[in-house]
Amino acid sequence: RAAATAVLSLQPDPALDVLSELVKYSVLDFASDRYRLHDLTRLFASTRLPEAERHEAQKRHAAHYADLLGQANQLYLKGGDSIQQGLSLFELEWRNIEAGQGWAAAHTGEDDEAAKACNWYAGQWNLLYLRLHSRQYIQWLNAALVAARRIKNRQAEGAHLTNLGIAWADLGETRKAIEFYEQALAIDREIGDRRGEGANLNNLGIAYAALGETRKAIEFYEQALVIRRDAKHGDRRGEGIALGNLGSAYYSLGETRKAIEFYEQQLQIAREIGNSRGEGDALMGIGNAHDNLGESRKAIGFYEQALPIFHEIG
Repeated sequence: RAAATAVLSLQPDPALDVLSELVKYSVLDFASDRYRLHDLTRLFASTRLPEAERHEAQKRHAAHYADLLGQANQLYLKGGDSIQQGLSLFELEWRNIEAGQGWAAAHTGEDDEAAKACNWYAGQWNLLYLRLHSRQYIQWLNAALVAARRIKNRQAEGAHLTNLGIAWADLGETRKAIEFYEQALAIDREIGDRRGEGANLNNLGIAYAALGETRKAIEFYEQALVIRRDAKHGDRRGEGIALGNLGSAYYSLGETRKAIEFYEQQLQIAREIGNSRGEGDALMGIGNAHDNLGESRKAIGFYEQALPIFHEIG
C-alpha cells in the first residue's frame, strides 16, 4: 500500500480509496497485505498510459524503493534482532528494488532525480554485498559512479570506487582492486572523509595480504585502526574489521597467539554493537588459530558458535 500510495502521488486515505475501488471491481487482487494487478490488465493499462505520465510514475516507484532499500540496510546495520528484519524486508521487496534500480540506472544521463536514486541504491552496500553476486553489484556500482559524478557528489563517488575495488577483489582481480582503492583514497583525503580514508587503508591492506605482501598489509591495517579509533571520527564497526584483518595477517605469518589477541578484540566489539557477521568472522578466526595450535577440541567450540550465526544471516 505504501508503494502504491507513492506511485499514485496521493495522501494515504485517498490512495486507499482508489485501491479499494479497484479491488471492489476485481481489477486488483488483494491478499496478505499485497496488491497485484492481473498481467492482462497491466498490459491493457500500459497501452493507455502517456509516456510522460509513465516516466513520472516510474520515477516515484524508483524513489520509493530506493528509500525502502535504505530502511532495510539501516535495520541490518542496527544489529541484533533487526538484522533478520532488514534481510526479510530486502527479500520481500527484491523484485521491486531491482526494477527501481534498473529504471534509475537507465535514466541517469537525462534526469537528476534518477541519478540521485541510482546513486543511493548502490550505496546500501552492507546488504548488497551479502546478497548480490559481485558481477551484478559491479553493474550497479558503474551506473552509480556515473550518477555520483553527474550530481557532483564526491563522497559518494569515493564510496562507489571503494566498493568497485571490493567487488573486483572478490573476483580475484586484486591489482584492479588496488587501482580503485587508490582512486577512492585520493578523494577521501581531498574532501577530508576520515571514515572513508580508514576504510580504504584497510582495503589496501586486504589487497596486499592477498598478494602475499603481509608486512605491507599490516602497515595499512595499523593506519586504518588509528583512524577508526579516533575519538572524533570513531567507527566501531570499522575498528572491529581492522582488528580482524590484523588477526588474519599475524595468523598467516605464523604468529598465532598474537592473532588470537586481535580476533578476541574483534569479537568483543562485534558483540557490543550487535554485528553478527563480524562476530561469526571473529569466532572463525579464533577457531582456526586454536586448530593451528593443535587445540582441536577448543577450535570445534568456536566453530560451533559461528555456524548458527552464518546460517541465520544466510
